[in-house]
Amino acid sequence: MLASYLDDRILEVKKSSKPVTSQSLAVLAALNIADELFQERRKRGDLKQRIRDRSRALIAYLDKEVKARLVSN
Repeated sequence: MLASYLDDRILEVKKSSKPVTSQSLAVLAALNIADELFQERRKRGDLKQRIRDRSRALIAYLDKEVKARLVSN
């Protein structure tokens, strides 16, 4: 599966660039794959931060509501 993915990426690079050596194609494909990886890691980190922020906000809201109900009882 990985080899097939790499082959596909090499073909994409080959189609979008001038004729280059096989080694250059492999390096360009590797750079593109590394760029994808870093973008996905950044997206995952951003998502984790948003989840943490919303979780903290929800916990703060629930704490406030619980305290308000305890005081009113």
